[in-house]
Amino acid sequence: MVLIGMRIGYTEKEVAHMYFGKWCDLFEEFKKMHNITMRRQVFEQQKIASMMDL
Repeated sequence: MVLIGMRIGYTEKEVAHMYFGKWCDLFEEFKKMHNITMRRQVFEQQKIASMMDL
């Protein structure tokens, strides 16, 4: 957890005081950004197939 937090930009002390829920939220966003940068893709827009998907 500390390693991922430090890769995101937090210090070890900040990660230690962070709630687990906040860390999980940050990690989910980090995974999305990491995949985009590794695949060198632009942001994908989700297409709505029908009004029921809203």
